[in-house]
Amino acid sequence: VYVPIPKLMLASVSGGFNIGGTPTLPGKYNTTSFQFAEDLSIVRGKHQIGFGGEFVNQQFNSISNMGATGTFVFGGQITNLGLADFLLGKVSSFSQGNPRVNYNRSNFVGAYVQDSWRAARGLMVNAGIRWEPYLPIYSKRRQVTHFDPELFARGVRSRVFTKAPAGLLFPGDPGMPNRFMGFPRWLDFAPRVGMAWDPQGKGQMTIRAAYGLFFDQPHLWLP
Repeated sequence: VYVPIPKLMLASVSGGFNIGGTPTLPGKYNTTSFQFAEDLSIVRGKHQIGFGGEFVNQQFNSISNMGATGTFVFGGQITNLGLADFLLGKVSSFSQGNPRVNYNRSNFVGAYVQDSWRAARGLMVNAGIRWEPYLPIYSKRRQVTHFDPELFARGVRSRVFTKAPAGLLFPGDPGMPNRFMGFPRWLDFAPRVGMAWDPQGKGQMTIRAAYGLFFDQPHLWLP
């Protein structure tokens, strides 16, 4: 059996012991991020208007051996005792995969405008909106797949890999988002509004309320 990591094995003996484990397998993980951001603020009377934006490029390069080192399982199917099967060399199952290589990339774009308005003495109102389009993760080496449940229901198969299951698309197939793991959403707007009120005007009590809509980005490790 080929072992990508010399002198390392995984074994599980039911009712006995385990040798190694998936989380203990070594791998290489390199991440790099580039960011540009700019924020400006203007004061006009009772208003403080702020606006700005940012761009972030993230890169994730990894070689994971989590499934590459095979695992021997001695489950006791032969002697009804895992330890006895182990001593006899009677393996119940063996599983092994390839090293998992990722060259994932993602871009993030965000822009906002907001207004901090002193509406009255002791009352501050904040309102703004943020634009955060969803830009899907993509693979530098086009190592991506895309599953379409509608195509699956219709039994449509890939033209690139004709033996792949129905509904599973690869780069080069019609309807496949090229090297991306999904389709972008450009109209993701997130409004925010908040209020801070000092009912007595003495700075000893503050009542606050706020509402906001927020978006999140998937991690490159779990696209």
